[in-house]
Amino acid sequence: MKTVIVDVRSPAEAAAHIKSVWKSGEPETAARISFATPELLWGVLSAKRREPLKVLLGSGPMSIQDVARLAGCEITAVREDVKALLNAGVLDRAGASICLPFDRVKVEFFLEAQPADDLRSIELKAGDQAMQSRHKKANKRRYITARDVLADTLPSAIARRLKVN
Repeated sequence: MKTVIVDVRSPAEAAAHIKSVWKSGEPETAARISFATPELLWGVLSAKRREPLKVLLGSGPMSIQDVARLAGCEITAVREDVKALLNAGVLDRAGASICLPFDRVKVEFFLEAQPADDLRSIELKAGDQAMQSRHKKANKRRYITARDVLADTLPSAIARRLKVN
């Protein structure tokens, strides 16, 4: 069975893992797709997006129309979901069709307590109108872009200078 492990880890942790696997010379038993935060992971693998994934697991290449029909979803919604899953590297293109080249998907992540200083910064961000506006736009798109993440993590002055807002 071909398995993909979807996990949450920082870019530094992902790079360290790749380096250790490279040095060991042993192949991994499963493919990995990593996200920087649980929010990004669940933004891409939302409940609605898991329905088309269930249809595609182990089924081989299918057209978007067939996936929508079998999942019982609207074709426009499935098209948007497929685009986000392709961008995240979860799905592959097979000519005019799409496929999930795995038989199993395993999701790994930890929720950890945050230090009090981190909680204060989260409270300050919660009041930021620009951030709330970006999240509303991201929810309308039904996926989160790297621009949304950068805009939330960079100070406003730097974000404006980089035109992330």
